[in-house]
Amino acid sequence: MSPPIVIADPAALRTFCERARGAVFCAVDTEFFWERTYFPALSLIQVAVADAVAVVDVLAVADLAPLRELLLAPATVKVFHSASQDLFVLRRALGACPAPVLDTQIAAALVGERHQIGYAELVQSRLGVTLSKEHQRTDWLTRPLAPERVAYAGDDVRFLVTLYEGLAAQLAALGRRPWAEEDSAWMATHLPEETVPPSEAWQAIEGYGRLNARQLLGLRELAAWRERTGRERDLRPRLLVPDRVLLEMARHGAFHPRMLAGLYRSASRRVTDCLPQMEPILAAAAALPEDHLPRVAQNRRLTPREKEAVERAGKVVAERAKTLGIERCMLATNSQLLHLVRQVSERPGAVDSRLVEGWRGAEVGSAVLRAVTEALAASPA
Repeated sequence: MSPPIVIADPAALRTFCERARGAVFCAVDTEFFWERTYFPALSLIQVAVADAVAVVDVLAVADLAPLRELLLAPATVKVFHSASQDLFVLRRALGACPAPVLDTQIAAALVGERHQIGYAELVQSRLGVTLSKEHQRTDWLTRPLAPERVAYAGDDVRFLVTLYEGLAAQLAALGRRPWAEEDSAWMATHLPEETVPPSEAWQAIEGYGRLNARQLLGLRELAAWRERTGRERDLRPRLLVPDRVLLEMARHGAFHPRMLAGLYRSASRRVTDCLPQMEPILAAAAALPEDHLPRVAQNRRLTPREKEAVERAGKVVAERAKTLGIERCMLATNSQLLHLVRQVSERPGAVDSRLVEGWRGAEVGSAVLRAVTEALAASPA
């Protein structure tokens, strides 16, 4: 495969996408910067087909319509490795999520590789190539793009083509291609929302469970203001006001300078600058009547029978995973088993779980449901 070409004008992008049209698959990756901004700042989109690698400079090419057409083409599989963040960023840039997709991290796990294996590790183990880590932490928004940075970006899709071809053959031999397609499609349709609803932002603040209802109301209102303000300024909300400052203000019902202890000077200044907006919000929350106070649902403890059901289901999953030669978590995580047991216990006729659907349902679903049902029905010891 020839060295990557940098695409920095609309005509070159149209030419490449025309060349790639009709390809059975293309490998895709992105480079973006997301340290301080509310939204990720996309810099490059790398695309490889069988005989060419393109590095699209998004800062130079405003009209991505030809690329959008390619990445949404139903006859061309878009191959990613660990795709969720790339798809999240591309959905914002293109106005739609690329489809259909196949994630080689998922594919590798389904043929016996380590769950969530990294791209560099997979390239090393399967292709014997050691990828450079020199530009792993680079700021991709800086220009010009030096040749070594272009080569680094191109390698993220160059070897992905070969990886995919090998994994596709293994999946086909094992009859597991539909498994990889199902899991990749599920991941692509369950990406995080682009923005957090302000009224729900407080739920991401660690420690909120130690607040009473009145304090929780203050935290909810402060976190909602911070989320809206961060979005307006395109600044990560936690950089505007740290979580612990919001938590302490909500706990004490007021601000105190000691809450700035340990913060950098610039962070302290941002908090101080925000106080004229935050303090009235906290005061207004303190004056609201009791019926406005939020209620946090508490998960009840498992009964002895439910604990037994989780244990039995876990054994069924572990045994089947061993037979299939894949890690147990590829069939079910502990949290998924816990959720399933609660559903069967509380709403036996309304089970909604990936464990009983698709390829997992066919491989292990009925056995897990039987183990759970029998454990819940058993007489207590």
